[in-house]
Amino acid sequence: MPEPLNPIRPYTLSQVARSIQRTLNEAAPQALWIKAEIVKLNYQRQSGRCFPELAEKIGNQTKAQMSGVIWENEYRKISLKFEQQTNTRLDAGMLVVFKARINYDPIYGLSLYIEDIDPSFTLGELELEKRKALEKLRNEHLIDRNRGLALPLLVQRIAVISVESGQGFADFTTVLEEAKSRYGFAFEYKLYPTLLQGDAAVNKIRHALERISKERMNFDAVAIVRGGGGDLSLTSFNAYELARDVALFPLPVLTGIGHATNLTVVEQIANRNMITPTALATFVVERFIQFQDQIRDLQQRLTAHSVDILTDERSALNELGDRMQRSTSMRMNTSKADLEHFSGRLLRSTTGRIHLSEKNLQHSTVLLNAGVRDLIRQEAEQNRYLLHYLNRVVQHKQSTEKLTLDHMSQRLRDLSPAQILRRGFSITRLNGRSIRNSQDVQPGELIESTLFKGKLLSTITRIDQNNEKD
Repeated sequence: MPEPLNPIRPYTLSQVARSIQRTLNEAAPQALWIKAEIVKLNYQRQSGRCFPELAEKIGNQTKAQMSGVIWENEYRKISLKFEQQTNTRLDAGMLVVFKARINYDPIYGLSLYIEDIDPSFTLGELELEKRKALEKLRNEHLIDRNRGLALPLLVQRIAVISVESGQGFADFTTVLEEAKSRYGFAFEYKLYPTLLQGDAAVNKIRHALERISKERMNFDAVAIVRGGGGDLSLTSFNAYELARDVALFPLPVLTGIGHATNLTVVEQIANRNMITPTALATFVVERFIQFQDQIRDLQQRLTAHSVDILTDERSALNELGDRMQRSTSMRMNTSKADLEHFSGRLLRSTTGRIHLSEKNLQHSTVLLNAGVRDLIRQEAEQNRYLLHYLNRVVQHKQSTEKLTLDHMSQRLRDLSPAQILRRGFSITRLNGRSIRNSQDVQPGELIESTLFKGKLLSTITRIDQNNEKD
């Protein structure tokens, strides 16, 4: 059989793989510094090796993605170096700059052998994102928004955002409980447990704030507390979205996130910021103690002032009593003499007036008896005339009112529901309520119509509203 004129001579897969391997080795013979985000760390504790998944992202779009390899010795050195300089463990979600060799294996494919890392770049990126968030908040005039809210003198009801098993929450509540037992202060707090670091922390904290906002009438303030940590473990508190929610929150937000320097964005826009959860709880308790001391001071000053007033008033009262006693004695002596003189004059004048009044009374009695008899006779005649006239008026009024009452009774009978139904009208009801407007019903609803004799049940198929009257 003759051979074809143009036979196909394919490369083997291993030949292609070795060609790619040679090309990469020639193009990048040395290690390169590469910037990428750690999507997953994939640390294998048993072998000590790490196989991170790396990516370059712009927003939510992934532009490139590769796998990395960190051998046991290199991972031990890299992780220790990163943690010493950033005070944070290397973890997923971090944007890092690392030194790596490009490696292509015919079986395992393309990967990056990572040899070193630059922690200072990660810290710089964190500071840049922080500055961008602050600038946006400043442009929106939100920097001082939450600080402008009046913090109650006594912060008694507190919504706490923290990790339930975290040391920060334990430290915060320990101070409050000690104040309860020592001073009798009645603190009330409710925990809204959430994550405080990692990729999901921002959304978790925002969700907790949203829940608290719905119950804000039950609280005086919100406290966000956590234990200590490095700058990178606090990245969630530099997120613009979370900081904006804190700035716009309707209650004062207090923070104690265990961080002494380089304040996060949330700390800078919060109503109050304390270094640690213990310091924040102490701040709340001290406001109670200061208020208690002010009350005691006012109580002591009020007591002393009251004693001074009572002493002065007692002295003035004693002096007034002495003066009244002397004045009263003098007035009583003068009045006694005047009374005796007036009594003598009154007795003489009264005796003469009594004799004269007796004579006048006898004469008036005779005249009065005659006048009374005439008056009684005249009044009797007039009363008989009025009684006769009144009887005639009453009889006429009764006749008129009876005719009016009969007429009204007939009208009421004509307007009764039975008479109206007899004339062909009906009463339509929906669920027992009378229908007066076509807008009160909907197609498909069952209505009941009461007739003079019987009832009808109807289903509405169409509603005509063109004949509505105002």
